[in-house]
Amino acid sequence: MSISKLVLAFLILAAFMAVIASSAQAQQILSGSPGDTITYNGEGPANSDVTLEVSASTTIGVSGGSYSSSLNGVSIPSGSNSFRILVSPVQTMYISGGPSWLGAAMTREGSVSGTTGSYSINNVPAGRYNIRVYGTPASGTSSVTMTVTASGPQHVGPDGRYTASISTSGLPAAVYTVRQSGQDVARVYLGVPAPPTPTPTPTPTPTAAATTNVAPTPGGTTIPTESATPQGSPMGSPASASTVPSPTEKISHDITNEKATTESKGLDLAMMAATGVVFLAILGGAYLMLNGKSKR
Repeated sequence: MSISKLVLAFLILAAFMAVIASSAQAQQILSGSPGDTITYNGEGPANSDVTLEVSASTTIGVSGGSYSSSLNGVSIPSGSNSFRILVSPVQTMYISGGPSWLGAAMTREGSVSGTTGSYSINNVPAGRYNIRVYGTPASGTSSVTMTVTASGPQHVGPDGRYTASISTSGLPAAVYTVRQSGQDVARVYLGVPAPPTPTPTPTPTPTAAATTNVAPTPGGTTIPTESATPQGSPMGSPASASTVPSPTEKISHDITNEKATTESKGLDLAMMAATGVVFLAILGGAYLMLNGKSKR
């Protein structure tokens, strides 16, 4: 393969990895209480529309041979939207609902495939609604799982960011999953304790290990000396000189002092000897002079 083809392949791979990195988002952890408005800050291709989806599953108990769950005051935002409700395991499924202010409800029957019932509706006018889901559970079932999913388009700004406000009015306590274009991007713990945030582990400060040097002494005896970089010195920088001499420095200092003392003693002895010779010479000269005078 030629060099030009290798370079082209590398550039294509780098561009592909950049696209993957830009599309991947860290999953956010959000929390609140039923009725709160949850704010989600997302990212996406600049000046585009992405599909934002929120879903959650709850358990409905069975009583008297039927199941029933009511969601009152559910807030429906303006604009294009889509809603879907799934229940399982069931034999029948019915949806009853209408605007909260109307006080009347319309009933629709959901479709059941196997033991899963479903009902979908699109472009619901904005407002608050009361919704009831009920029916007959599958034989021998003590509870039914209901999953509610709401989705709609979200516009991304020129900087590649957007802010979505999610109303939880009328929604039950549960863990809600937020998806962007099919990818999980957040978890909303609504009236449910969120998992604890991991505490960062502090990075220990590296400490240089002590090193042992062997210093020879005049008598052939080796004396180990220790030196270590003090804690807190960055990148092992040398510490300030200590005023206390190490054993090796003390021995060397003693040897130097002893040598200087010996040389001083030798000089003193030589001076004393010279002084003695001069003194004897003077005495001898005086003796000869006196002896010569006495003979005359």
